[in-house]
Parts: sequence; C-alpha cells; structure tokens
Amino acid sequence: MPPHSIEAEQSVLGSVILNPFLLDEVGQIIRAEDFYRPGHGQIFEAVTELREMGHEIDLISVASKLEDRKALEAVGGRGYLLELSGVVPSSTNATRYAKIVRERALYRRLVQIGSEISTLGYESSGNIEDDLGQATSLVMGVSIAGQKQALPVATVWDQLLKELRSGPANYISPPHLPKVHARPGALVVLAAGTSVGKTAVALDWTDAWAGTMQTWTAFLEYEMSEVSLVSRLASKHSGISMVRMEEGLSEAELALVESAGERVRRHRLLVEAVTSDVGALFAKIRHAASKGCSVVVVDHLGLIPFRVPRGMNHAKAVGTEVTNKLKRLANDLGIVIVLLCQVNREGQKRIGPNPWVTKNDLRDSGEIEQDADIIIGLNRISREDDEALFLRVCDDIGIDPYEVDTDIMRYGVLKNRNGPLFHKYLGFAGESMSFYDLFAPRSLAPRAEPEPEVQPPPAEQISMMAPGEE
Repeated sequence: MPPHSIEAEQSVLGSVILNPFLLDEVGQIIRAEDFYRPGHGQIFEAVTELREMGHEIDLISVASKLEDRKALEAVGGRGYLLELSGVVPSSTNATRYAKIVRERALYRRLVQIGSEISTLGYESSGNIEDDLGQATSLVMGVSIAGQKQALPVATVWDQLLKELRSGPANYISPPHLPKVHARPGALVVLAAGTSVGKTAVALDWTDAWAGTMQTWTAFLEYEMSEVSLVSRLASKHSGISMVRMEEGLSEAELALVESAGERVRRHRLLVEAVTSDVGALFAKIRHAASKGCSVVVVDHLGLIPFRVPRGMNHAKAVGTEVTNKLKRLANDLGIVIVLLCQVNREGQKRIGPNPWVTKNDLRDSGEIEQDADIIIGLNRISREDDEALFLRVCDDIGIDPYEVDTDIMRYGVLKNRNGPLFHKYLGFAGESMSFYDLFAPRSLAPRAEPEPEVQPPPAEQISMMAPGEE
C-alpha cells in the first residue's frame, strides 16, 4: 500500500469542520491533492472554497457544496461527514495532523518518482545525459516541494539579532564592486552582447574569489574546453597575450606561463566544459556544492538545452524551466549562482549617447529579472569602434584619453536587491584578459625580454593586481 494515514486525513477534515479558523493554518501546509483518499480531497476543496467565499462552514453547508458538485455520495454522504466530526481526538492538533498528511503525500511522490526513474532505466532514450538530467529534475522537484509556514515577526527579529551579533553579514562582492553584496542563495545575472567580454569578466571574478576565499568556486562552461578557459587565466597572470599563445611561445614566454601557474594552481577553482541539458546541469551544481563550492558560474543561459512545455512560449519557459529553478537551487544549497546571458538584438545594435545595456535588453527579460537578485550589464567601449563615445566617456570620468591604451568596460548595476544601483568603468586589456582601475597605477606583468625604458609597455603585458594585493 502507498504511504498514507486515513486517521490523520479524517482528523484534519473533522478539525476544520468543527473549527473553520484552523483552515488558515492548515491551508499553509497541505493542498487537496495531498490527501490519499480522493473523497477527502474533495471535502477539503469544498471547505476551502466556502472559506474563500466568506460563507459559514458547518456540516450542512459542506454537504450542500458537495451536492452542488455532484460529489456528496462519492465522498460517503452526509453520514460520513457526521462521522468525521466525531473522530477528531482534539482539533487543537490540526496542524500536526496536516503535517502527517503532507509527509505521507511526499513519500507517495518518492515512490512514484522511483517508478518513473526505473522506467527511464529500462526504456532508455539512448542519451544518458538527458535521462540522468530528467531523473535529477524529478527528485529535485520533491526537495523544493515543501511549503514553509509564515513566522511571527518576533521569531524573525530574534534571528536577525543573532546574525547581527555574529559579525559582518555573509556575502561576496565582485572585484572592484564592493557595493554589490551577493549572499548565499542569490542568483546573479551577468549580461552583455556577443564578444563584449562577459566570459572574461566572469572568469576575473571567479579567479579573485578562488584565490581569496576559503571555499571552492566552480566554472561550468558551455562554449569552450577546460584548456581554453584556463589559458585565459594563464594570459592574465603571465601577461602573455592570447594571440602569442596561439602562435607559439618562446622558452622565455613559456617560463612566464609556468611561473604564473604556480599561483593559479593554489586557487580553489573547479572548471568543467559541459554540454548537458538543464536537468543534468542541476545535478552538476549539486555535485559542486557537495564538494564545498560556495559559488558556481554557468556560461551561458542561451546554450543550456531544455524542453519547452507544450502550450508555453519560450520566454515563459526560460523562467519556469531554468532561471526559477536555478534560484530555488541556490536557496536550497545555500550558494551563489552566477548566470551569464546574452542581450537581445536591440540592445546590441543600440548606438548614440547612451548605448548602455538595460534590463529590457535581456533575452526573455521579464522572467530573468523576476528571478535574479543582482543584474549587471556590460558595455565595452573601444576607441577603434567608436572614438567619439570613447572620448566622451573619458571626459565624463575625468581621465586623459591619450593615457588609456586599452578598451574600457562599463559595469551597470541594473538590479541590486541588497544595495544601490550605479555604474563603474574599468580598463580592459582584452589581449591578456585583465582588468584594472583606471585611476590606479598600472601593474606591469613580467616581461619575457627586457625592453629599453623609453619604450612604453605593450597592452598585452598589462595584468590586474593579484587578489589580495589591491
């Protein structure tokens, strides 16, 4: 027999019929579909509907409502309703009875999921990644299915005081953005157009966190291999440009890369090239969290395979099947998830005095904005692409444009649940994948071959300060 408790179901129904005010508490714990006996679910629906309409709840009104639905005889008739009101040991224990009903319902769901997973195993689709992802999604649905009850403000106040007494709040901030506080459970969205540098920015954040935090960070990459991803770190820390790495390095340049590797090797960073669907992605995130990762970066939203439910448009499905579940997963695991995404065509083509990314430029923006705790839009300002804009930005922030020999990256904080909205500019040396403060002295990477002091350093040999050296 599937897990159930007829006595608990009868006690819940009898309690709310005798004392309708208990329905406010019970309704936060269980739903009609949680009852094992179908007739009990119909009775609960009838009582709930009477309560919502403001009608009196008693044996006569409940019987009348069921009769209107042509369900009275199916649930056992008036005699069974009278019997329910007599089997309740104590209506004051209604919430305890409701929790038993809810618990048994979740156990029945586990049994059902076990059967569905067994069927997946015997009737395989031929794609193990898809099947594992679907199985993970089924189990995950149970883990987030529980309903939380509202807490008295006094209880929450005590929790707040406990957190305040324990010292500074638990959060992380991206490099150069101290006003952005990403707390455990946060979904951070990093948005930009194609070839702007969002992967470079995300890797810069990850590199800083992995080098300074006591916990691990994971980078799940859909566009490139692990070696290609790590080569960007090698460029950043050695000052050797990506172009030079592709052309072939001299012995001196290779020595610089090896030297940089001694520092990168100590970083608490996991990298993985993934091709899996959204269900398997959730499993990988859970696995990373089980290994101690407190931050997981996913690059990027547009490449995550997922099924669009029948009758649902793509924009709604992005929220239902991906971002909403990622947000819940971050909460469930107590980690920060950083999700990269593309802006739409309108955002990429915008020109003029204010070409900056906005929340409306996000593909399927409404769903993403709703689920994200923090949204940061990126714009890359290049002298070669738009000299007028480059000169205007330099003038706005008060720097000499002829002293800037790299591109400029604009970070626009578009949503910040725990802080202000603002924007900031950083220098971006794209060839070496490194960022620097436009108002701070530049940190020069080691050179393979010393040059005369009269010659300025090439752009590809500029690197950001290592984490902790600011």
